[in-house]
Amino acid sequence: MSKILIIEDDDTMREGMRYSLVREGNDVDSAEDGEEGLSLCKKKDFDLVITDYRMEPMNGIEVLEAVKK
Repeated sequence: MSKILIIEDDDTMREGMRYSLVREGNDVDSAEDGEEGLSLCKKKDFDLVITDYRMEPMNGIEVLEAVKK
């Protein structure tokens, strides 16, 4: 089982991805923006982070750079 974090500001897209990944047996958390996603990363280790590119106030690249730190 993989631990996956989805960071997506569109509710429908986020929940659709979450539903599909959970059905495949993954442990999935989700966040609606980069700041919430980074907060979750401080509390839990993830095997994979899936993020939207176009978000505010942090875009997906900024989120991934912060996750890597």
